[in-house]
Amino acid sequence: MNLAESTVMNAIEHSMSKNCYANIVLAGPIGVGKRSMATGIAKWLNAVTFDKTVSVFSEEDYLKDYYSISLNHFGGKDIDSLGAYSIRSYLDDANSFVNEEYEHVRIPRDLEKEPQKVENIYGLKPKGKVKIFTGPHAIWLLKASKEVEIPNAIYIFMNADLKKCIQRRIQNSIMIPDMPEDDATSWEAYYDYVIAENERYILPQMKMADIVVNIDL
Repeated sequence: MNLAESTVMNAIEHSMSKNCYANIVLAGPIGVGKRSMATGIAKWLNAVTFDKTVSVFSEEDYLKDYYSISLNHFGGKDIDSLGAYSIRSYLDDANSFVNEEYEHVRIPRDLEKEPQKVENIYGLKPKGKVKIFTGPHAIWLLKASKEVEIPNAIYIFMNADLKKCIQRRIQNSIMIPDMPEDDATSWEAYYDYVIAENERYILPQMKMADIVVNIDL
């Protein structure tokens, strides 16, 4: 467990000590490691509670069709802006996720008492006690917009060196422009552009967060 995960988990433990489960909202730059953080929290909670207690809702699942996302002037997809995501669908589904999220559960039949041909029936039960929302704009979408009410929410902003986040995006080929590797001037201009986009759309969420976690990439 790293320091960042420890900080978040201490906040969750505090809420559990008050006999309630916190719901977690993780926001931050693309490439900062939000999904890894969510996975770490889920594994930890499942271990300490001996049960499946965590469900994850990801903004990245609402990224528009590749050809519907605007190109920036570097020829890359402009995925730092809100315009790259299907926001209405995201907000509608987030409300359902909070209020009506269920999973199918197999219920074995007693074949001596119920000698039907079907061996199992399927019921519905609430899925997860803790819900984790992740995404570059998650705090803005779920707190500032006031369209989704999340009980016992802890809003966490994951902060890191933006150049390192962009380098991780390049390593993972996350919708980057097709520029020659040795074109240092163009890449520096691209970094400056992405940093400006983050300052416009993503970094302001730090002021709305309950906790700001600094990530060492």
